[in-house]
Amino acid sequence: MMPTLAAGFGAKARLIRNGLDCQNVSSPLTQQEARAKLGLPGGVPLLGFVGRLEPVKRCDLFLEAALRLKDRLPDAHFAVCGSGSLSDALKRQADAAGLGDCTHFLGHRDDVFDVFRALSLLVMCSDHEGLPIALLEAMWLGVPIVGRRVGGIPEVLDHGSAGVVSTADPEAIAAGCEQMLADQRLRDHLQAEGRRRVSTHFSLLTHVEQLVSLYRGLAGNKG
Repeated sequence: MMPTLAAGFGAKARLIRNGLDCQNVSSPLTQQEARAKLGLPGGVPLLGFVGRLEPVKRCDLFLEAALRLKDRLPDAHFAVCGSGSLSDALKRQADAAGLGDCTHFLGHRDDVFDVFRALSLLVMCSDHEGLPIALLEAMWLGVPIVGRRVGGIPEVLDHGSAGVVSTADPEAIAAGCEQMLADQRLRDHLQAEGRRRVSTHFSLLTHVEQLVSLYRGLAGNKG
């Protein structure tokens, strides 16, 4: 979108990214405590999907990738947090794929930060996105990300240096998850880089500074 605006408006176009109020994004729980609170198993890889259960969010892709991962990582579990029109259909999909015993549908939650804390990694499968606040929240809380190359996701993940960028192919999503789960050093790097990216480029302070700079420039142009 920004290149399109810049082509039409030139120097008048300004990019102001979403800003996360990092001080208000926290969970007091350890990963094991968060899982116990949510009724999720401890000591196993737990991959999560957080979002509306609507077609554009493509939770069906998450479950297709989960099916492939289950063959390679038999102890893996999967958590789906959210509600929407596809809730029943997705539960049927999980049951039909033989994932019913290891897939946990949490419904709508008001304690999503604790949900993020419980996860080994977060998968974002949407067909379309802007710049998801949930992505910034998860990264700030130290959750490694596997996300599709849509909307603002590649920019937030710095095109791979702060998370794994994938396609819509369930096998590619599964491979990205498997790679991350198998490599603790990679997860540690992505967690640290993710927090740094949010703090440096997507914090509320940075957002406000960009707005102030824009307004000061406009005021200066008018004398």
